Amino acid sequence: MKSNSIFQKFQKNHAKIIDFAQEIKSLSEFPPEIVAESLEELTVAMEELNVAQEELLQQNQEIEQVRTKIEIQSQRYQDLFELAPDGYLVTDKAGNIQQANRAASELFKVSQQFLAGKPLSIFVPPADRAFFRAKLNKVVEGLKVAEWEIRLKPRHGDIFVAAITVSSFRSEENNTSNWLWLIRDITERKQTEIALRKMHITETANRILFQELKIQQQLEIALRESESRFRYIFEEVGVSIWEENFTQVKAALQTLQAQGVEDLRQYLTEHPEFIQEAINLIQVLDVNSTTVQMFEAESKEQLLVSLPQICLPETVEIFIDELVAIAAGCTLFSGETVVQTLTGKPMNVLFTIKFPSVNDLSERVIVTLFDISDRKRAEQLLTQQAEDLQQLNVSLTQTSQLLIERNQELDRFVYIVSHDLKAPLRAISNLSTWLAEDLSQELSDNSLHQITLLQQRVQRMEDLIDGLLVYSRAGRNETESQMIDVAELVDEILDSLAPPATFNIIVANNLPRIFAKRLLLSQVFSNLISNAIKHHDRVDGHIHISSMEQPEYCVFSIADDGPGIAPEHYQRVFDIFQTLKASNNNENTGIGLSIVKKITEAEGGEIWLESELGKGTTFYFTWLKHSQ
Repeated sequence: MKSNSIFQKFQKNHAKIIDFAQEIKSLSEFPPEIVAESLEELTVAMEELNVAQEELLQQNQEIEQVRTKIEIQSQRYQDLFELAPDGYLVTDKAGNIQQANRAASELFKVSQQFLAGKPLSIFVPPADRAFFRAKLNKVVEGLKVAEWEIRLKPRHGDIFVAAITVSSFRSEENNTSNWLWLIRDITERKQTEIALRKMHITETANRILFQELKIQQQLEIALRESESRFRYIFEEVGVSIWEENFTQVKAALQTLQAQGVEDLRQYLTEHPEFIQEAINLIQVLDVNSTTVQMFEAESKEQLLVSLPQICLPETVEIFIDELVAIAAGCTLFSGETVVQTLTGKPMNVLFTIKFPSVNDLSERVIVTLFDISDRKRAEQLLTQQAEDLQQLNVSLTQTSQLLIERNQELDRFVYIVSHDLKAPLRAISNLSTWLAEDLSQELSDNSLHQITLLQQRVQRMEDLIDGLLVYSRAGRNETESQMIDVAELVDEILDSLAPPATFNIIVANNLPRIFAKRLLLSQVFSNLISNAIKHHDRVDGHIHISSMEQPEYCVFSIADDGPGIAPEHYQRVFDIFQTLKASNNNENTGIGLSIVKKITEAEGGEIWLESELGKGTTFYFTWLKHSQ
């Protein structure tokens, strides 16, 4: 802009000088003062022209300096471009080479002059050109910088792998968009990567191989240990173990199937000779020491060839099921059968046979045998005992029914006897009473005393008959069980007995609640408490009623401080009609404790006593907490 202004000023002053020169030619026609003025203007114009010329000269020098710098920078860029170790290309948008450096020329094995104007795609192998165009289109679509790897084919030589970086730029010289290409031969790097990859694969393979060898060694050790453990278990397990080979048996069964045998079980039943043949085809490979002892053999060798000798008819029957299982592809078969030892002793055995699976390469079949002869004998004994028990139950049922009938007959008999016996007793009692009343003035005192004794004996006889009736029914009461508060029950009994006011009766506060038959428990307490009162030798006696709980039953006690009972009479007091007092005591029939004992035992309990003469007696009895 500055140079243009100076140039315009120079042109303007130059035009003025020309005009002044023409005016000087005609000075003679003008007055001197006009000529002087014109010369002065000419002088000014010349000065301005000189200034403009100086400015123009200075501007030209500046332009020259800038041009020199540009040329130096351009040469420096060109040197960098030319001497770069990697190949550089400049192409237009179509990929035509406009400029190439020396490294690019060496990569493509062609001179730089030859590269100019050539499309870059000619150095791409035909198989890779579609890929090259696709990448080029990505750059065209606006990608500023793109990088990829591609194979290139120089004019002379082998294909190499190149890493390409391409970026777009605009040329200021012709204002066009061009591409700058950086091309680097990475063949060695690729070879190194491949070598490293191969090395890594080799190292990985070696590591895997080492691990496999280590695992194989561990497996071999484990196999030896497993074999050792198997041998130990095989010999010491205490179970009969047979190691057998069924290969020939399977082949024989396959032959039958190939011949069209469909129902194998029916065929085997109709052809027992095949079963015997199959038994002979089984190869016994080994047996353990338990088997030698169980089958009474002298050595293993005897059993390796003696399989048919231990078979019985029962063995043949179960062998049919075994052959059917083998044909069906079963891997496990078990059952019970009877075999015999080498000495001919029969033996019941429980056996299990483990056949190899389809994928198992081993043909070894493991057979385990358990001697269950004792169990079979026990089962037979239990069966016999069960039959005997069933017969016994039938007999017991019949006996129970007969007992029920006899008890019913006894009840009727006791009722009839008590009724028939009481009738004449009442007549005797009435007659004696009438005699005493009608002849009281005529009879002597001795006669009246005899009549009184007669009445007492009659009353005692009636009491005995009533006691006998109660005793016969004791324990056979069919009342249902209920929840009982024993403390309340004892209070009711004491209230009904109405003991003398001078008696001191203490009831413990820990009496329990139980599920029992109320009437029977009431009879037991009533008899024991009334006995303690009746047989006390003082009117100010003490009675203590208490209990002690056990897991399933309660122990009740009734203690008094009466005369006591001698040890020789402990059992006698529970016998019927037995009493320790004179027989003329009307209140003592000798039946009460017998009834108590009978009821207690019928309800699953027991009764006993502890006593000391002159100090008192304690009766104990047990009662279930939950009786039916």
